[in-house]
Amino acid sequence: MCEMRTVGKDYTWTNSHVFSRIDRTIVNAEWVINMPQVDVVIMDPLFSDHSPLCVKLGEEPKASKPFRFFSCLVEHKDFLPIVTEAWNKSSQPRNMAGVWRKLKDVRRELKGLNTNEFQAVDLRVKNARQKLQKVQ
Repeated sequence: MCEMRTVGKDYTWTNSHVFSRIDRTIVNAEWVINMPQVDVVIMDPLFSDHSPLCVKLGEEPKASKPFRFFSCLVEHKDFLPIVTEAWNKSSQPRNMAGVWRKLKDVRRELKGLNTNEFQAVDLRVKNARQKLQKVQ
């Protein structure tokens, strides 16, 4: 028997002065082997001094990857036209929300450029090296 991994709060019981983790979820080895992606979420207490535990089965949909700006994009021949077109797509911003929308448009277009031009670049390098070895 072992305790399942918890997500969320660090405590499951409180009397407003003392916070303690007294509630636990215990599983056997077969459960751990067959369900490795399962977590226990410690939820907010509603009407009790104990926090309910929620066992999450299966994987939750993953959030989109954060945008990372790679400096190699700047040297691409289409970089400046893409940024200019995306920035000019909507009307002039009158407030920060407008600037935010324009930046979101630019980000979307740059993600597309990155995907089209630099996706799986490690495989391309590997293939190019293999071709070079064959030629040599």
